[in-house]
Amino acid sequence: MRNINASINKSVKLSAMYRWFSVRDLTVGFLLGYFVSNFISFNGNLSSTTTTATSITAPSSIITHTAPLSFDLSVIKVRRSETQATPLNPNKQLATFSRPASVAGTKIWVHDINECVWISKSLLSFGQWEFRVQDALMAIMGPTRDDGTPTLFVDVGANLGTYSIVFAAGGYRVEAFEPMEYNIEIFSKSIHENKLQDRIKLYKVAAGNEYRPRVCLEVHASSESKQNIGNNKISEDAVDNGYNCVQQIRLDSVVSRCPDLMKIDIEGLEVVALEGLGVTKTGECRPKGVSVEKNGNGPAATEVLKDLGYKCNYVSGSEFVCVWH
Repeated sequence: MRNINASINKSVKLSAMYRWFSVRDLTVGFLLGYFVSNFISFNGNLSSTTTTATSITAPSSIITHTAPLSFDLSVIKVRRSETQATPLNPNKQLATFSRPASVAGTKIWVHDINECVWISKSLLSFGQWEFRVQDALMAIMGPTRDDGTPTLFVDVGANLGTYSIVFAAGGYRVEAFEPMEYNIEIFSKSIHENKLQDRIKLYKVAAGNEYRPRVCLEVHASSESKQNIGNNKISEDAVDNGYNCVQQIRLDSVVSRCPDLMKIDIEGLEVVALEGLGVTKTGECRPKGVSVEKNGNGPAATEVLKDLGYKCNYVSGSEFVCVWH
């Protein structure tokens, strides 16, 4: 598994020098042979009140790198506000985790509970969402690996960031993937609320088994219509509303390495995302623990993982945790 920057440094050839761009008080220079990947990385040097994260697009004609899959990541400019209501979440509220017990007291911003009746309402009312699954994953592997480095947790379909915030607060390193601006906005606010900028990398992309320059997401695609507005699914019939179209990438083109633990919940497309990570018969990535939902919206990821040698255990609801032996 190669870091995306290393891969691009080896193969991208530029014919001219990039301009210099400024992200608040950080100036990033782009010189010959360099290109910035599309993650939104939060760090302590950014303003404590308003933060804007921007990545730069290299023309697709000059991108010639190969394995595992080439892609051209578009400009990402996500609104960041810690003191004012964000444009897409005017009725957000601050909830406090009570469980898992190990992160009790950690804060998380949630959507309007009239629009998000599942995750947001549970967090605001009970201080938890799927804590049994989180406990089960943490029992497989703690926040530190045997070699002393942080355990990597990858959150695919992060939604408003529940799992990511829990694991980062617990000391894990997190790489999260969420395509919807509606969720990205509130997720990033929770990152700052808990000062977890150095533990979470947030990527605004969709995950699949191939690169696609543009996919659009159908909002509240799976259940309860508008009452579950934070939910989304890639759909050929989705209409671009200005916020819901992004690039789709293979995870193995972006993640820093094969994760130790991961949660994947992308409304029936879990199998194709696992393929894009190399969790296949011919691939080499084998996370020690994988949380997946078995909801009938697509091929059962549990069956695919069992076929690879994982043991999948039912936890609660429609959630399973699969363990690599």
